[in-house]
Amino acid sequence: MSLDKIIRTIDELYEKYGVEKIFYVDMETEQIIRGMKGILANLDLNKQKSYTKEDAELIKDIYGLCC
Repeated sequence: MSLDKIIRTIDELYEKYGVEKIFYVDMETEQIIRGMKGILANLDLNKQKSYTKEDAELIKDIYGLCC
């Protein structure tokens, strides 16, 4: 998975689960990748509904690639 695809996926997950992107919106791509653990933690802490099984697997994949 390319870095751009990972970032687009994170954007989609934040939108889908009702979390503001303010946490990482001003970061450069490299900063987002280095801060992925915190970005995923923020998503998890602030999500408005439970993850689907598919999204949970996708998040685990992203975590494995970036963290």
